[in-house]
Amino acid sequence: MPTDDCQAARDRLLDQTIAGFGEGSPAGAMKEHLRRCPGCAKYLEGLRAASGAIRPLLEPFKPSPLGVLVSTAYGYQRPALMLFYACAIVLLSLHERWGRILAPLRFTGRMPLTNYLMQSVICTLIFYGYGLGFYERVGPTLCLVLAFVIFPVQVLTSIWWFRHFRFGPAEWLWRTLTYGAAPKMLLDPSESPVAV
Repeated sequence: MPTDDCQAARDRLLDQTIAGFGEGSPAGAMKEHLRRCPGCAKYLEGLRAASGAIRPLLEPFKPSPLGVLVSTAYGYQRPALMLFYACAIVLLSLHERWGRILAPLRFTGRMPLTNYLMQSVICTLIFYGYGLGFYERVGPTLCLVLAFVIFPVQVLTSIWWFRHFRFGPAEWLWRTLTYGAAPKMLLDPSESPVAV
């Protein structure tokens, strides 16, 4: 049997295996060819070994005492880490030098719901299909770079916003719905804009 024919069958089988058609009828015909092709037998054995190695990973999760312990610890670890970060930022802000560096964060803290919604809109436009569609196309490094770009933009936007307005837009809407009356949004000309 010609070598080009074997290579073509291998390539088609690999394409179909990757696409998930491993046991379909076109793949069955190619497997028959691979069985008759002496050079292809090792390739077929390799595919069987690979699928055998992957199969246990696809089995449903079977809990073990260690697995339950790890899951429980992970559940407690996340809020504990959040508390650590929050306490570290508060303690750093009490220090004179770090207090000046962290001072702009107070503006983002005055409009947390607006910033959260803004971050959600920005990230869905970057990652979802109706935007740039970067989901599962970028690695953690680019995600970290995006975080270091998006958050400072939000801080600067918050500073600018509070030079003109009393509340963030989502916070103003929340107060309006809560109290049943719209609070005054614009700063009076006599009021000084917020200093950083």
